Amino acid sequence: MFSGLSPRYLNVLYHSSLNKASYGTLLGTQFFQSFVGGIVAYKALPRPQFASLQQAIFPIYFSIQTALPVVLALTYPGERSPPRSTRSGLAGVLDAKTRWQVLVPILTILSTSLANLAVIGPATTKIMRERKHQGSSGLRFRFLTVALWLTLRKQRRVTAKRATIVRHIPER
Repeated sequence: MFSGLSPRYLNVLYHSSLNKASYGTLLGTQFFQSFVGGIVAYKALPRPQFASLQQAIFPIYFSIQTALPVVLALTYPGERSPPRSTRSGLAGVLDAKTRWQVLVPILTILSTSLANLAVIGPATTKIMRERKHQGSSGLRFRFLTVALWLTLRKQRRVTAKRATIVRHIPER
């Protein structure tokens, strides 16, 4: 099938196919997680189960989101048209001609997804666990106790004001 094609053309074809597949996977996972899976899970699951699901899914999602920009850079197909001819692969990504169109977007995706994987995701998970632990340790009970105390205090003030007003009303 490919016997009459040059090895260089097959290399470009291979890079192009992998590049399109990795870009499609990256775009598809981001779209699904943002607009389908997350919204449906939020509406369908109670809050504790939704939090558990997100804690299980996000590390995998962030790993995919971090690995695929690297695959995109390694499989960059390059340009074949004469005025903008560039090499394929990482050399084409690092080429000065494609710096703003290819390198900057890939580095932006890579840096933000790496930040999600290494910093933001674990910090969010830690906060969610602390909130869950606080909720089970009586924080809600303490809040309700303070709210009840404030309500009773306010009622005493209102009752005292009414008693003062009633005392100052002249009798007829």
